[in-house]
Amino acid sequence: MSLEKTLIFIDNTNELDKLSKNLINSPRTKIFSFNIIVHKFLEDKKIEHEIAESYLSKEDHFKIFDTTVSFWEWHESERINKEFQYEDVNVLGLLNTAEFHHFLVRELYKFFVIKRIIEKEKPDKIFVNNRFKNIISKLSSNNHISINQIDTKKYNFLFYWDKISYEFNLGKFPISIQLSRNNYQRIKTFFESIICKLFSLDLKPNENKKIILFVEFNPLQYSELFENLKNYEGIVSLLNYRRPAVWNMDSLNFLRKSNCKLIRMENFLNASDKRLISDLVIDYLEKLERLWADDYLKNKFTVEGITIWPLVKEILFETFRKRIYEYLPLILSSKKILAKTNVSCIITLGLFGESEKAILNLNKNNKPSILLEHGFTNFVPELSRFDVSMGFHIFEDKIAVWGNIQKQYLVDVLKIPEKKILTIGSPRHDKFFRQVISTKKDPVRTVLITPGLFDESNAQYSTFSYLRLENLYKKIFKIFENFDNVKLIVKLHPSQPRIGINIHKKFINQLNPDVTIYHLESTQEILGSCDTVINIHMEVLPSTVMMEALIM
Repeated sequence: MSLEKTLIFIDNTNELDKLSKNLINSPRTKIFSFNIIVHKFLEDKKIEHEIAESYLSKEDHFKIFDTTVSFWEWHESERINKEFQYEDVNVLGLLNTAEFHHFLVRELYKFFVIKRIIEKEKPDKIFVNNRFKNIISKLSSNNHISINQIDTKKYNFLFYWDKISYEFNLGKFPISIQLSRNNYQRIKTFFESIICKLFSLDLKPNENKKIILFVEFNPLQYSELFENLKNYEGIVSLLNYRRPAVWNMDSLNFLRKSNCKLIRMENFLNASDKRLISDLVIDYLEKLERLWADDYLKNKFTVEGITIWPLVKEILFETFRKRIYEYLPLILSSKKILAKTNVSCIITLGLFGESEKAILNLNKNNKPSILLEHGFTNFVPELSRFDVSMGFHIFEDKIAVWGNIQKQYLVDVLKIPEKKILTIGSPRHDKFFRQVISTKKDPVRTVLITPGLFDESNAQYSTFSYLRLENLYKKIFKIFENFDNVKLIVKLHPSQPRIGINIHKKFINQLNPDVTIYHLESTQEILGSCDTVINIHMEVLPSTVMMEALIM
């Protein structure tokens, strides 16, 4: 029997079927699970294994997040700015920062886990899938580790917005439809063109009235704000590049009632512009190929002395190759929107999306702009590394925050001048202060459980996070078995990804199949129908739903 120390990394339950039982059962073999699904699978099969994330220290989790953030400005250099600036906007820098972060933090998380295991275990042989093989090949160039590929399946990298999920309920049944980015944009453009023509919602070029420009807002979520602006002497307009401003009858009726106009970028591009863009696309694709052909970016993506550029090179190239067709018209139409309308103020919820970057970077006339806080994110110094996700530190104009705690943090910790900060409360929660009269006659007491979000972007999650949640569900459900006339319901975070939803539902259904689980339904309506709220704190930052429950 060989005395070689062998490791098996399992990232998908199907991978185990491709390995021999002798290898799996060998005393010289150590098996690692890389996610909660694999851990549960191996546990059910009674296969001894280690949870891979256990090799990460607390400092490693922070380092993964900090390293990812350090790569945000990878495109900022004299050479790249010179070749990829169009209308003074860096085309490569237009990529949604949150989307780039989600992609890279996942890859760095795996990179660090695998690196730490190899450093500690010092294996002779490793069995891995194709994705992990590429990572280990960068780590083991000097270690002479024998890498054995479990399967030949190529890992399908996806950026967050390459696929658009549209989820809704058909009666009691949740429906999820996935569309490619291109198909989603085609459908959105077609649908909006019809709606705008039928109901005269278009804002046309050369409009002379003053315009308040809201970028990427859900009008129903901010209904009180828009209703209060209904009698504004100018025009209230919405620029929604990512998500439609109209998606059902409620949103359509609200926009008509509140006198809002929609800015559609295609209205600001003529035939000459479109020919220019076609020529520019060819030019920028050639520049992209030249940049990716040499090793210029190799040293920009270095982690603990190892370049990860080969791990991300291909997917980044493919992403930009597709997105250039979007980004050039976005830049040109944004320029024309600002030039051909009388924008008096720009209001945005974030700084890192494509449309926000384009509009704010092209705001050459320095129209007043406001960054509006959109989540319950009271920071404290201990969590200051995570405030970069809000962009407070780079925004040059007014910042509107919900309360004095956030204001004081910005002044004391980020050293933002007090005159730049507006303390306004939360416009999206004004409706929560309306009196809610319960019509409930049922003597059964309803308890709402609101788990937070397992957020990959902060790099603090792990298999142990799911296990802690499962244990907490067990304790809570056990406690309520001792109460009569109590109904339990669970409201999942609306941003919870599909894998997280499935895991939650499986946990809950195994413990109590009678518990009703909500996901996308109105939080205010659910809160209005319950007697008690139990919030499970899972995020780095507090949960907005807890604040909403306190208001009500």
